[in-house]
Amino acid sequence: QCAHPRPSVLQEYLPRPMLLGGHKFDLRCYVLVLSLDPLRALLHRDGLARVCGDPYERPARGNLHRTQSHLTNYSLGKRCGAYVHSDDADDGARGSKRSLAATFRHLAARGADAGAMWGQVRAVCEGTCVAL
Repeated sequence: QCAHPRPSVLQEYLPRPMLLGGHKFDLRCYVLVLSLDPLRALLHRDGLARVCGDPYERPARGNLHRTQSHLTNYSLGKRCGAYVHSDDADDGARGSKRSLAATFRHLAARGADAGAMWGQVRAVCEGTCVAL
């Protein structure tokens, strides 16, 4: 029995998110579910990194209206003056939408453990598929 029967979105706001050049970002990953029983799914090695238009500021009562520093939503961001279009899929340092592979290379070049990060992404995708 589900305690909350309506469709819902559950998320946690991280107090100190990882940033890309001072900007908040999220990752869009693509998973193809081949079968639920038995569970078989494929996680694509590339996807998107979506980057906020404005530099990140810790949330405070006075800045929550500045959606471009807190939300990575493309439909909001593309209307922002800070939106940066990029046609270079290999550039993990510029653009409001970047390839996931290029973003991981960019982060690794700056000392991040891209292998561990990919492992975390994979674990989240596996957990999501198991919940189906």
